[in-house]
Amino acid sequence: MAKVGETSPAVISAHGLKRHFPITKGLVLRRQVGSVRAVDGLDFTIAPSQSFTIVGESGCGKTTTARLVLKLDRPSEGDILFDGRSIAAAGPSETRGYRHAVQAVFQDPYSSLNPRMKVTQLVSESLRAAGASATDLKQRVTEAIEAVGLPPEAASRYPHMFSGGQRQRIAIARAIVSRPRLIVLDEPVSALDVSIRAQILNLLRDLQSRYGIAYLMISHDLATVRFISDVVAVMYLGVFVETGPAETVFTRPRHPYTQSLIAAASIDQRPIAVDADDPGEPPSAAALPIGCRFHPRCLRASTICKTDEPPLRPLDGVHVACHHPLEVA
Repeated sequence: MAKVGETSPAVISAHGLKRHFPITKGLVLRRQVGSVRAVDGLDFTIAPSQSFTIVGESGCGKTTTARLVLKLDRPSEGDILFDGRSIAAAGPSETRGYRHAVQAVFQDPYSSLNPRMKVTQLVSESLRAAGASATDLKQRVTEAIEAVGLPPEAASRYPHMFSGGQRQRIAIARAIVSRPRLIVLDEPVSALDVSIRAQILNLLRDLQSRYGIAYLMISHDLATVRFISDVVAVMYLGVFVETGPAETVFTRPRHPYTQSLIAAASIDQRPIAVDADDPGEPPSAAALPIGCRFHPRCLRASTICKTDEPPLRPLDGVHVACHHPLEVA
């Protein structure tokens, strides 16, 4: 399978990444009767200073992918390499270094911040865990708070004293204070007011330019994705169905599912290759259809779509997994 965002040197790369959750039956002698294939064979590469976004409907596996990258879960198969070294095989010391170099910003800034801790304590957590000196800790925390646009006096306040946008700035300061190589952004602006979203997105772009941070963003908001992304991977039932440069994917989608997402978000009003009157719900990841996973919802489906799963292959600057890709006008 082709690797997405393949640029050297890579900060992080995934190879054959899978996460299957067993389905068991029985109260005493539990036996496995199936599995939920949440992530089902991903290959991708993220380069320094690159914004790589995974987009798709709820339940497609994008959050599970983020958890695997953050080492909050273990893959069933495959591996993730950080600077060319397996994180699955990393020992305690290497794992601590990895957690220092890979940070996260979550959807709800308030629930991710301990309300009993002042901002300076919240921001400095990773530095204290790494054994930073008092002088270095104070300097780095001050720099991080300033970098996200908060006043110096914010350091002595508690999270409840800030607005939602300011709390997300605190969360971002906590993420950048350790000078990470990669930040996982899990719906970083979806819980914020529309008027604040653009400010946070601009801040993320400015910080990326200043520090050379790579981003792995998880989102269903296509307007946000288009604004911040360099590379987009469209995910459907555990696999990538289209990947490539963000502007190319948005202006010339080749997979029917990509086109339907764009049309639903009112980004593109061209006719779509999905039954708009009755698109149906996505099949369960525990009972995937044979052949193309999207064919039950696709008006372009043919016999081969119902028997053979299409591989992700290059096509005019993107990679698409479709037997009948859309033509570019």
